Amino acid sequence: MSGYIVNENETFETFLRTKRILLDGKFPVVAKFLKMEASLIIETVKRLRDSNKRIIEMGCGSGRLLEELRNKNFVACGFDNDKLYVKYCKKRKLDVFYGDAIKKLSPKLKGKFKIVIIGFNTLFNFNKNLRKKWINNAKFLLEKGGSLIFTVYADNKITRTGVRQRVEFYKESISPKNGYIIRFSPGKSRIEMVYRNKTVWFSEWKTKNEIEKEIKSREGFKLKSIKLLDGKIAYFVELLKS
Repeated sequence: MSGYIVNENETFETFLRTKRILLDGKFPVVAKFLKMEASLIIETVKRLRDSNKRIIEMGCGSGRLLEELRNKNFVACGFDNDKLYVKYCKKRKLDVFYGDAIKKLSPKLKGKFKIVIIGFNTLFNFNKNLRKKWINNAKFLLEKGGSLIFTVYADNKITRTGVRQRVEFYKESISPKNGYIIRFSPGKSRIEMVYRNKTVWFSEWKTKNEIEKEIKSREGFKLKSIKLLDGKIAYFVELLKS
């Protein structure tokens, strides 16, 4: 994922994804979302896959989705720009290498994959210019007719109630006891996590119309489908490389 450093020992992704509070029932919303996301990705991969070793996850982080794919007997690889995550994944015998989704990728990877996955709202943890780099690299990795699939936290519209619920969601999920502050920036339509007066992570608030508009402005892809997970939590998007 992004690799924003929250302290010397862990990144925000580690803090959010792997703390037991998210997995032992104390905060089931995130765990529920991750399970739904994984299930939908598995279903999509089953429909799209035509051979082994043609699935790749950009910004694979701790290897959560790669492990789900392996458990379903799919062969997939991934890369991340956090060396600690790469080492962690390798220890678990996942096919993961070091790479940065916003930088030039190895020419050997060009057009080698049928499916590219970007999970857990990763794409919208970056500004529009950086998202463009992610999408361009996804296009680089995909063969013609290949699919890019990703999930995005979003709602049909931004409301005061929705803002309050979303801020509370993040407050509870990160438990800001040690200097973490959650704030909503109306002008930027995003929620930020601030640590020691520095924004260390943010999530842009995107509506379905905004997502569709941004996708349509990208050359080289066409929208295959966009659906709302669980009726309210996040959008699941599938694009085809044209």
